Amino acid sequence: MRRLSPGHWFSHLLAPDPRYALTGALFLRLLALIYLAAFISAAIEITGLVGADGILPAGDHLGRLQERAGTVAWLRFPTLFWLDHSDTSLQATAYAGCFFAVML
Repeated sequence: MRRLSPGHWFSHLLAPDPRYALTGALFLRLLALIYLAAFISAAIEITGLVGADGILPAGDHLGRLQERAGTVAWLRFPTLFWLDHSDTSLQATAYAGCFFAVML
């Protein structure tokens, strides 16, 4: 019996099995469809929920987090919206999610 090196053994585990190619492709397409539905929903609702005039504006929420956590707030609560939390950036993020879901 031949003994495999750890690197070869690990790559053997990750090698795709052609018997599951259709299942894997179908799984990814269905996952992309779920992502697309979620991001379309987010794109429609995001300004009403966390936009500047929304139920819980992202700017106000991030401001309160920064008051409580201080200068390390961006480390304790990581989000790209520390850089820009305008309605445009919120919707652009949701539409980018739609784009990447379609590309998946």
